[in-house]
Amino acid sequence: MKASSGGARVNRRRFTTAVTGIAALGAMGVPALSFAKGPRVVIIGAGAGGATVARHLTAQFGDRIELMVVSGPSKNYRPAFLGKPLLLGDPVPVLPAFDVLFKDLKLSLIAGTAQAIDRSGKTLKIQHGAETIDLAYDILVAAPGVSLQNYGAAQSAIADPQGACWTANGNCNAMIAGVDALPEGGTLTVVAPPQPYRCPPAIYERVCLLAHRLKTTNPDATILILDEKDRYPMQALFETAYSDYYEDMIEWVPLEFHGGVTSIDFEKGVIETDFESFESDFIHAVPPQVAPEFLTAAGLGDEEGYCPILAPSMRSQLDQDIYVIGDAAAAGEMSKSAASAVVQGNLAAGAIGKRISGEMFDTPSEVTDQCWSFVAPDDAITLAGRYHLEGDHFAAIEHSTSNLEDSAEVRLKNAQQARAWPFQILKKIYGVDL
Repeated sequence: MKASSGGARVNRRRFTTAVTGIAALGAMGVPALSFAKGPRVVIIGAGAGGATVARHLTAQFGDRIELMVVSGPSKNYRPAFLGKPLLLGDPVPVLPAFDVLFKDLKLSLIAGTAQAIDRSGKTLKIQHGAETIDLAYDILVAAPGVSLQNYGAAQSAIADPQGACWTANGNCNAMIAGVDALPEGGTLTVVAPPQPYRCPPAIYERVCLLAHRLKTTNPDATILILDEKDRYPMQALFETAYSDYYEDMIEWVPLEFHGGVTSIDFEKGVIETDFESFESDFIHAVPPQVAPEFLTAAGLGDEEGYCPILAPSMRSQLDQDIYVIGDAAAAGEMSKSAASAVVQGNLAAGAIGKRISGEMFDTPSEVTDQCWSFVAPDDAITLAGRYHLEGDHFAAIEHSTSNLEDSAEVRLKNAQQARAWPFQILKKIYGVDL
């Protein structure tokens, strides 16, 4: 896709100096990796994946490369996984602004939003305040997260696109307020999207935490899970928790029983499906998800709407100068999670570093990830994965989960680890103690 010429094409040195006072360092020839000065690496996204790449590349090269991070329109950032401590009533880590998080790194930080990629011209069009700017790159790293889609013919996936509390800076408070306003004995419907989507167990963890909240404030309420799938991760563990902790409060309706969501009327509280209508006092819909449009419009997507990569480097299968990491990537059997994005960021940074240095990239024998899910405040279950390279994809060697027979002591230890995890992952991503 050719970026339009509506915005000014900015001279590298002038633009970089204007943004941060760091001088531009020149261009890298491709595919040969010889260049007089350092290459320009542009990273889209300053979350788990993008920040990991930035931190590793600056540690390796300092100002010998020109590194630019397009962080999004907001100066502040709240990862999606911080909705969990909010629901638990735990202290929520507050991150400093991006310019504070990155102040010790030799990079240019740009508060802007990616609009389009011109792959032939090697420019990224960004919305930077009121300006549209074409930003040249030698290597582009895309770590933008996911784009939320519509259910059926609904005008929007949710009444407030941030109300799902599912993406960075999502409005979790609005979702919680809606749940708390549920009438006595009312129905809360959680709409779960089809695969693939980010952090697959998180929806069912959220149902458990909402049920725990309602158990004390509105014990006769009902939570209906209207699912666009016929199965989901750790299903037996979650269903046991529904029964053990929440009795008859939670009902799961799989895809085969409703045929698929065709529309959602949030104002009236009506969900239309192929087979019947469902009425609800409050609808919490987690929308279907794909990679952001600027990636797929540039021809970097697959039939499922995500971006296929070459494992383990995370380089796009469709463009040798673009790397896609995190939720937007079609990374085989690796889950879409912050933990996976950090792993993939490490891989991409290693591959890019070797490429810039003109060295061979050492293929790791395997990579791992792990996540924890609360079923009650003092009871959490875990899912861990080990993956190896199979062709160009990550294939699971093993997926291990908690056991139904685990003791209360084991589950409590899991819950303690789950509470510590946000602080640990933020330390790993940004190098900050919160």
